[in-house]
Amino acid sequence: ASSSATSLDDDTPTTEEGSPRTSILMELKDDITTNDVLKFFWKHDVSIAQVESCPVVSCDTGDTGNDDDDDDGTHDGTKFEFFAEFHGEVGDANVDSLLVELKSASASALRVLDENEKERLL
Repeated sequence: ASSSATSLDDDTPTTEEGSPRTSILMELKDDITTNDVLKFFWKHDVSIAQVESCPVVSCDTGDTGNDDDDDDGTHDGTKFEFFAEFHGEVGDANVDSLLVELKSASASALRVLDENEKERLL
């Protein structure tokens, strides 16, 4: 009898297919880069399904602040919004540790949305 094994044992899946997903949305602090945030996911062994990062447009002027280039190529005054969907859920030890670090990197509330569309602000 042949069977297709999808895990090393009955309790350990080898793929994220079918695993719960969680989404986060945050505005990055001035001294935090997208690369810094991605390192948090790596550090806590959380697989990313989707990621987006974009400058936040100021409501007052419509400007992203990109005209303020420094000699080192940075953009003073530009805020960036970071969105990620990842495998895992609140309550998983590695996800909870990741969320603590993400909160410390967020300029405002960290929005967490699970696949049941339950939103949390951290």
